[in-house]
Amino acid sequence: MKWFVRKHIYVPTWPVFLGGCLLVGVLGVALVSSVYDWLAVDRLVELEAAPDQCLLVVEGWAPDDVVAEAAALFQRGGYAKIASTGGPITGMVHLFQTDTYASFGAGRLIGLGIPAESIIVASAVSVDRRRTQRSALDLKEELKRHEGIPPVINILTHCVHARRSRMIFQRVFGDEAVVGVRGIASEDFTAKTWWKSSAGLKSVPLEIVSLIYDWAAPARH
Repeated sequence: MKWFVRKHIYVPTWPVFLGGCLLVGVLGVALVSSVYDWLAVDRLVELEAAPDQCLLVVEGWAPDDVVAEAAALFQRGGYAKIASTGGPITGMVHLFQTDTYASFGAGRLIGLGIPAESIIVASAVSVDRRRTQRSALDLKEELKRHEGIPPVINILTHCVHARRSRMIFQRVFGDEAVVGVRGIASEDFTAKTWWKSSAGLKSVPLEIVSLIYDWAAPARH
């Protein structure tokens, strides 16, 4: 009985090997430099419907610049209502002066000149994960109880969270509404060189993993 046999294998020559490494490096750099734009999608739905049939949504946990852009977009017209979403604030509640990110976002909108009667506060229940889906579900229930579901929903959120927000909100609302999104550029890092800052290194890889997880294993609702 033979314990070993001789096999012939082909290996690349050094020029081919180096060329392959160069190609992989170029593709890697292209991927890293373009992933931000892919995540921070800007694809708002055009407002062809009547203004009272279009809803603007801002995720209440988002930074102040996102909320400010939402207020400015609302004030330019085309929307009858603006909704603020988000679940419970679990730490430093005394600093936020409220107990949910939805109401925190609404308070900032009011401070920017949005009338309180134009704001829908859609506070989500507490969950350990899939918080974006929980926010979408609770917004849908809030709309059903009061305003009804509009045919167009546009979301403003924090840069690289945009693609995942749109995917999840569209999944929740299904055929009842067309969902658009705009990811507002972060003030904490530069889009083209996100990997050079700690904020970018935390945000972008986490969003990629979370997006793959939510896409590959959608939760029931």
